Amino acid sequence: MRVMGSTDAQRLELLSHVIGLLAESADGERGLEAMAQAVVAAPGVADFCAVDLVDEPGLPPRLAAAAHPDANLCDRARRVRRRPILDEAAPSGLMKVLRTGQADVVPACDRARPGVEAELGLSSWVVVPIRIGQVVAGALTLASVESRRAMGDTELALAGALAGAVAAAVERARLRSERDEVLSVLSHDLRTPLGVILLAVDLLSGDGMPEAVTRQLGRLERAAKTMDRLLTDIVEAGRLESGAMNAEVEALDAGKVLEDAYEAAWAAATDAGIELERSTRPGIRLRGDRARLLRALHYLIEGAVKRTPPGGRVTVSVDRGDDEMIWSIGDGAPDLGAVPDGKPEVGHGGGGRRPASVLGWALVRGVVRAHGGRMWIERRAGAALSGASGNLVRIALPLVDG
Repeated sequence: MRVMGSTDAQRLELLSHVIGLLAESADGERGLEAMAQAVVAAPGVADFCAVDLVDEPGLPPRLAAAAHPDANLCDRARRVRRRPILDEAAPSGLMKVLRTGQADVVPACDRARPGVEAELGLSSWVVVPIRIGQVVAGALTLASVESRRAMGDTELALAGALAGAVAAAVERARLRSERDEVLSVLSHDLRTPLGVILLAVDLLSGDGMPEAVTRQLGRLERAAKTMDRLLTDIVEAGRLESGAMNAEVEALDAGKVLEDAYEAAWAAATDAGIELERSTRPGIRLRGDRARLLRALHYLIEGAVKRTPPGGRVTVSVDRGDDEMIWSIGDGAPDLGAVPDGKPEVGHGGGGRRPASVLGWALVRGVVRAHGGRMWIERRAGAALSGASGNLVRIALPLVDG
């Protein structure tokens, strides 16, 4: 059987690219669409690529992604019943998938009731299972259409490798969804006793209470409020990572947002003996969720203050690049320390301490990515940071014209 014209190196490059697309995508469905488009765009692989998923056992498969140069064919694929893809009569409730075929050798009985492949005009195809453990969670299809090139063992092997990458991405997405649900329930349940603690503190506080008791009640109140904020941030970080953020996007002045973050951090910096400086420019605009961006900046400024020794200086500034605005937060720390693992967009100079809590860093990273931005860290010395050595955290976000 003649096979399509991609080389081993091209197939390996495609597989590597697909794995990267699926790993980087916060939205599982968009990641699958991007993967299908990449497969079709690769030379000599397939004219048509489709991913069917079974969301729950017993439910019929749905077409989660499809790609072909002609959008009408993808629309048609979404409308037809994809009956031949999955064998629902397989034993033990598991669906079996492993099909290859060519339209010109379809048996007469199938011609009488054409399958999906014939309805879509596919000339040759391979369909392989998407397995999560022992369960078949869907199927991946590679097919030729107008080219009428024959699929062979090479395409079958490539389809299997692609299906493995899709299975890993689907499992990650489902685990994230389950985790977010657990965190949401946990956050709700824990807020009830926290509310009782805060109410009790409020009732016990008042005139005539011994100073030592008042001091301890204050500590208890601060601890309860900190825990409440941590619960909020845990849920928020999970939503950002899974792409489920419900953003309230509006036009913003980047300098004003930074000014508000500076004002919120000024008292704590002063109490810690840290000089907090700001430098803003008017008229630099972006579109974003103000509350989330403000919280991200506050985390970074708070972290810079905590890292800087007493008597040191923390700087915050905003500037304009060619097509993006840049927020910069500089500390006076001798060493930034190690950032959380697996964050290739962040460079650092090594060491022991982290630039912020792991939770705070995840929240900031998620906010930046959700706004289509990027973040990195630079090591600065001397006059580059108002005469003190230190580190510079930068956030770049797209500009809005006008």
